[in-house]
Amino acid sequence: MRLLVHFFLFLLLASGQSLAALDSTPPPPAKEISEKVSTRLGELRTLTDAKNYPAALALTDRLLADAATESYDAFVLSQVKAQVLLAQNRYDDALAPLEASLHLADAHPYLDARPKLDLVYLLAQVTAQLASAAKDSAAQQILFGRAYAFIHRWLAETPAPTPDARLFAASVHYNHAQAATPADPMQFDVALAEAEEGLTLSIRPSEQFYVLMLASLQHLGDLARAADLLELLVAQHPVTVSYWQQLASTYLNLAATAKDDRSVRHQQLRAVLTYERAQQQNYLNTPADLFNLSGLYFNLGQYNECIALLETNRVGLLADDRRALELLIRAYQLSHDDARALASAEQALARFPEDATFAATLARLRLAVKSSRP
Repeated sequence: MRLLVHFFLFLLLASGQSLAALDSTPPPPAKEISEKVSTRLGELRTLTDAKNYPAALALTDRLLADAATESYDAFVLSQVKAQVLLAQNRYDDALAPLEASLHLADAHPYLDARPKLDLVYLLAQVTAQLASAAKDSAAQQILFGRAYAFIHRWLAETPAPTPDARLFAASVHYNHAQAATPADPMQFDVALAEAEEGLTLSIRPSEQFYVLMLASLQHLGDLARAADLLELLVAQHPVTVSYWQQLASTYLNLAATAKDDRSVRHQQLRAVLTYERAQQQNYLNTPADLFNLSGLYFNLGQYNECIALLETNRVGLLADDRRALELLIRAYQLSHDDARALASAEQALARFPEDATFAATLARLRLAVKSSRP
């Protein structure tokens, strides 16, 4: 994850902020660095440039201990501390000073709108990173909740939401849903809605939006919408074999769960067309794929297509597949070709000599062929 990092310390050094004026009455917090902190910023920069992070943190903590709680000094030093920790990938430790910075920026005019939004986005990224890495389920759920609170604040306040931000928001909800025990369907719904919103932000949306939507639909068990989305994906990315595999599997599952014969046949036909289109791209042509396709031809009453596919792939598909030999024999029988059914049964029994089913089938076919002779 690429974190959005702004080194406020260096910006402050370049900006020439004025020192706080002495006054007998304590002034309200102002966007001014005290003389004490100002004189040590150069030293802090030297330490961070040299990547002497332990010394930089020690100096920052000493200065923070002396800073007034709501002061601009506390804000600046919290920013510095967070950046030093982030530079060491210490996201867990960086969270507290980042949140302290945001609290002070919300309470006082220490940041303009754009930098404050950057800070909110950074907090969303850090908490999402921590949530993904968390081992404790309860802590993980809390961190995911904080992550999407930050990213939703960013989306609500930014004048121009970006596709990347929408994708990030969708991924936070998706990961939260997946991490829950049991998985949380409401979060999958929200992830889906965020991804759909992101599609409207670009003429050519990232493929990752569709991938996340697909995964959400699959978790929700919405196979019909998943199939429609996969049709779009195979049209846009015909060389991605996993999309063809998922599309064929989805139609097979839709056929298996259909409530009436017409719907079963409709989904089986769509599965056939998927296999045929994929094979034009030289995909879905493994023995398992070819057996599935031959079975679909058989179920649809296309016995000649079933036979042709099985016979064409006899060496690779039929050599050790008992189910394929059974299917071939049955297809010949239903196409009223008992002679070829008999020949296939003899070959099957030769391959599986201990198989009682093939032996019984062979006996019946021999009797049928004998009876049909004049």
